[in-house]
Amino acid sequence: MDSLNRTQQYLAHSTGPVEYLIAGEGEPVLCVHGTGVSNEVVVQIEGRLLNEGFQLIVPHRPGYYGTPLRNRKTPQAAAELYAALLDHLGHEKVNAVGTSGGGPSSICFAQMFPEKVKRLVLQCPVAHHWSDPEWMPAPDRWSFPYIKRSWLRQMMFPLYRYLARKNGGNRERWLPRIAGERLSEAQDDLETLSLAKILMAASLDALQHPAGMQNDIDLFCRNAWAEPEKIESPLLLLHDPGDTFVPFCHSRWLHQKCPDAELIELHCAGHLLWSGPEVQKFGDLRRDFLQSD
Repeated sequence: MDSLNRTQQYLAHSTGPVEYLIAGEGEPVLCVHGTGVSNEVVVQIEGRLLNEGFQLIVPHRPGYYGTPLRNRKTPQAAAELYAALLDHLGHEKVNAVGTSGGGPSSICFAQMFPEKVKRLVLQCPVAHHWSDPEWMPAPDRWSFPYIKRSWLRQMMFPLYRYLARKNGGNRERWLPRIAGERLSEAQDDLETLSLAKILMAASLDALQHPAGMQNDIDLFCRNAWAEPEKIESPLLLLHDPGDTFVPFCHSRWLHQKCPDAELIELHCAGHLLWSGPEVQKFGDLRRDFLQSD
């Protein structure tokens, strides 16, 4: 695996260290990882971007691995770290790709630093806070009355970690959550099963250092972070309507707020956009968008 041969690098920021990987050569792309995965996994599953001649810059978000959480709990704080990292690397303006739970800080980065963003791709992003159960992963909506209260949410984190370990170690439990309405196709597709195995292992590993995952859930439950009117860069939204882990309503809502954005409905493998019937379409559309003038 390409990422295993790479050494983590560190930015010494005034708020604390930022751990990051750089992979490939070519036009730089800032990649913001989702909930429960490492930057190494991003490099692994985004191999097509490397083959297309892009260089991936993948920081660990606060709370994940070598980027401690400290007081950097908001998506705005993470966005400031991305800007500082790009300044450190000498990049004035880059393309950005944010995925899943990396949606909030990717959106904030585009809002706060429009001068640094050429184009923004959001892949099955969390774009709206969990103000109603419809915004939550379908299997977890039963917990909405509890997680909306901060003190109850803190008490429920151990239960979430227990369930995540239980589901993450069992493909029969985990795949329905992540494949959603595409389960009947996904469970017999070898490419999807291979991808699911990678992400299952990543989730279990991330649970050994739960600060980032806990902060993500805390963030999703707090007040809105998106100010779509401040996004100036071209925006491409890629989402499978069969995704019940991050429901399609997130991308639909953001598209309504950003009418100039392009929203593409894909038939992939639910939350797993990197496999399924339209995986080639997914990659082609993203490549063309990132390479456009």
